[in-house]
Amino acid sequence: MTRLAQKVKILGSEELLPNKAYFDCNPPGKSHWSYKLFIQKAEPENNTALLFPDYYDSMLMNPGSNRENLADGYIETTLAELPERQRQRFLEGNWLDDMEGALWKREMIDRFRIINAPEFQRVVIGVDPAVTATPGSDETGIVVAGRDRKGEYHILSDVSLKGTPLEWARAVEHEYKRWNADRVICETNNGGDLVAANLRNVCRDISCKSVNAARGKIIRAEPIAALYELGKVHHIGRFPKLEDQLCGYNPALNQSSPDRLDALVWALSELSAGSSECRAIMA
Repeated sequence: MTRLAQKVKILGSEELLPNKAYFDCNPPGKSHWSYKLFIQKAEPENNTALLFPDYYDSMLMNPGSNRENLADGYIETTLAELPERQRQRFLEGNWLDDMEGALWKREMIDRFRIINAPEFQRVVIGVDPAVTATPGSDETGIVVAGRDRKGEYHILSDVSLKGTPLEWARAVEHEYKRWNADRVICETNNGGDLVAANLRNVCRDISCKSVNAARGKIIRAEPIAALYELGKVHHIGRFPKLEDQLCGYNPALNQSSPDRLDALVWALSELSAGSSECRAIMA
């Protein structure tokens, strides 16, 4: 965007090329920065009116208008069979209100998002492993988080994937070395000791702590969502799939929480254990 202040002439003409930037998305929700900027014509950071609102415009392009370039049956089967909210987003292209009862809201994430990473006192990787590796298997959630010197928390990376035990173990090893992590926090409800053993087969010296989901998902997730409300958690950059899962999780409606969400909760629970904020929330 900063490079748009350039005077570029159209080849063979004295006419200047119009400066434009294009952004496309599946509408995330009405609290997302893109809705504020392009639809409400407001600055996403402070909700003030844009200085030049006419510079921003939007249009709707749905899969139905692109049918000739899509695989046969994609619209009628794949998209039409999605849950209602996903169908509204990916098939109809509608901007939706935040899910009623969801623990996370877009505004909670966007308001405290940052770009540059500070110095960290501790970095951990939360892992929620899938128990099978078939096309219909769940993803293995892999989320990296750090705690800085001020006692605030940062989401550094989301490399969750659908793959074999070897593939997700290698992904964890890569992030462990990339961020110089202190420990991997692994949920072992389904895989037991084999989860840690799988990691150590790939990286012998990895520090791995096994955790068991003895308490309900809501009890584990609520204190972490509360840290977001307090402005104690910062996403460094954007993690669309992770953030979709966070803002789409209503504990009253979802029987099981998504794997990326679980991995994030394990990582932040480890980093915030014993903190004054966490004690106050749990109290």
